[in-house]
Amino acid sequence: MSGQTTDHGFIHRFIPARDESRTPLLLLHGTGGDENDLVALGRMVAPDAALLSPRGKVSEGGMPRFFRRLAEGVFDEEDVKRRASELADFIGEARNALARAVFFNRLGE
Repeated sequence: MSGQTTDHGFIHRFIPARDESRTPLLLLHGTGGDENDLVALGRMVAPDAALLSPRGKVSEGGMPRFFRRLAEGVFDEEDVKRRASELADFIGEARNALARAVFFNRLGE
């Protein structure tokens, strides 16, 4: 099952693995992108892996991104640290949810 959700604090897409032995792939879009932009590329790079693609939570001129800028090419370093921590927490929660899903899926086999 794939789809767009807001679980774990990020709007994101999760596409389950076709082969659960494959390492999941994290897809991070650029400024103005979203959680859908890199899914096709992810499938090309790792066709059987699970794909996790969050949308950046910062809006700059209405365009999603993962951290604030103070000016063109000037990053808000404190925001980068805070957003990196949020993203790490999201990835950890997603990894735990995926592990539980795989475990319960295998119970049903």
